[in-house]
Amino acid sequence: MQLAVDWQAVPALFSWLARCGMRATAFSMQPENQALRLILQLEAEDAP
Repeated sequence: MQLAVDWQAVPALFSWLARCGMRATAFSMQPENQALRLILQLEAEDAP
């Protein structure tokens, strides 16, 4: 998953993913214009 986000939204995004039963197994962030490019590798909590 790739998103353009404001820095302030990042903690809430990770909290929301956890509430949805998803976890980030890898991520990276880099500045892009006036936002951050956030690249996430996600896995469902109940995945084997």
